[in-house]
Amino acid sequence: MPGGFKDFGAEVLASADVDEYLMRQSIMRFASTSARDTALSGNLEEGMWAWNSDSDELYYYDGSAWKPFMTQWATYTPTWTNLTAGNGTVVARKRYVAGDLRMRGYITFGSTTAVSGNIQQTIENSETSDAGVSGGSGRANDSGTRIYLIQPFVDPSDTEIQFQHTESGNGGTINATAPFTWTTGDTLTWDITIPVA
Repeated sequence: MPGGFKDFGAEVLASADVDEYLMRQSIMRFASTSARDTALSGNLEEGMWAWNSDSDELYYYDGSAWKPFMTQWATYTPTWTNLTAGNGTVVARKRYVAGDLRMRGYITFGSTTAVSGNIQQTIENSETSDAGVSGGSGRANDSGTRIYLIQPFVDPSDTEIQFQHTESGNGGTINATAPFTWTTGDTLTWDITIPVA
């Protein structure tokens, strides 16, 4: 790759210059991911950008794979540690904004929803957090009693979202009895932005 900029003069454009300085440095538009992959097969270079018209999403090529930069909201099914959703109601969505992954949603506990330890949720798309702690906001609603503000966060290079509360002095991790004993009708909400590695 010769460079990112060329100051053209009065000259006949060579095909290599058109490819390198115009085509490969533009934001290319494709009908779909498969159309993009077919058209660019064998012609990929780090720093390429592509817009997928079918999904209205923007991707960049990092030298080994296409990475999402801006995507639309999409539903996902959370993968929990120490929480079984059972017949609870779960609504969860995710998207990429400027390369960061945003996850938000809620679970309303049903009669068979169960907590067996410190609640955690796996980060979607097998992403890991970049250096520094990623944070967000959320609520734990003890139905008909009280709403507690909580802090969903991800430690550096971790693969799971943790949930903490600030009750009882210094607070602690949300589990079966903290900040209250969970039962039918209670809700846990989260909204977190994760700078991905």
